[in-house]
Amino acid sequence: MPSQDTGKAAWIFIAQLKLKSDADRKLISEKLSQIPDFVSPEIISTGIISLPSTVTFTNDLNLSQQHTFADPRTNAYLSIDTTAGDVIKVELQASFLGKQIQNLIAFEQYNLTATAIPESIEGNFKIANIEDSLSFSATTTYSESAEIEAQLKKIISENSADTNPEINVQRVFPELKFVFEESFIPEDLNIFFSQQKGVLAFDFSEKDNNSAAIFFDESLDYNLLKSEIVTGLNSLHFNLKETIEPEVPLSGKITLGEGANVATIAENLSKSFGTEGLKEIIFTRTAVIEASELIDSAHDNFSYPFPEGKFNAEIKLGYTEGEEIPLVVSFSNLRGNAVEVSAVEKSLADVGQ
Repeated sequence: MPSQDTGKAAWIFIAQLKLKSDADRKLISEKLSQIPDFVSPEIISTGIISLPSTVTFTNDLNLSQQHTFADPRTNAYLSIDTTAGDVIKVELQASFLGKQIQNLIAFEQYNLTATAIPESIEGNFKIANIEDSLSFSATTTYSESAEIEAQLKKIISENSADTNPEINVQRVFPELKFVFEESFIPEDLNIFFSQQKGVLAFDFSEKDNNSAAIFFDESLDYNLLKSEIVTGLNSLHFNLKETIEPEVPLSGKITLGEGANVATIAENLSKSFGTEGLKEIIFTRTAVIEASELIDSAHDNFSYPFPEGKFNAEIKLGYTEGEEIPLVVSFSNLRGNAVEVSAVEKSLADVGQ
């Protein structure tokens, strides 16, 4: 049938396919989606579902009618991934002639069985291999964050074979906190902050009236903004005890050359990063773990099959291939299988808690 949009030369194509009982519906769906002439194809399946014996219907006028089915089985439009035995939430549409139901249609809204459930386990795993890379995480101050990426890349290129390392500096909420020697009168500070260019909002919610926070315009020169506010506060005898600027988390990944001395590189980088004001510096590597299943020893050794067969784990330095290592493994439980698996060495996980 032709598209209702007369401005487009397009047709709406509807087809019903009958599949073999052992057909791979997901694969067929993927291949249909790859047909170049189809735009945003919708692919659904049909099946028979079993409804509750009694259902209450409600119309647009908020009038309700209860109906008891003689046979609760009915046809339904389903997701392509839904299989027999799944528990699903459906929308029912029907018309009534008196109390007799007419034209019942059911649409799947949500598959409770196929919903991935977050899980985690702890256990010892053997390292299959370790990637030729070195990762790090740290924090810096907001005032240093604008230039830190370029500075770190220069330091890394001087200490390793990687001339273009991956650096990720996170964005943080633009809040600057002032701690005063003594309590202030909120009305006076309100007037001062209201007159400052670049101050978007401020907060005096601390109970003791000894501190205040501003939310600033990030498009302006931060160091100049901070300096002008501090000078203004001091000139009005709002005696400052300290100024607390946002801490900015950052991370990076360095590709290692063949035969690289990882410990020496990490030690040299740690010293150089420290001179740039970085704090909470942690170096890690990525280990590849091979496993056909994940066993939950805390719950009667319940086993989750892991079809993918291998996952990455973030570990500290010093390990070699073949060693066992305690990991905290996070994954999604999808129909009893482990998917989307990631892991971190237990000591690192404990630090992050």
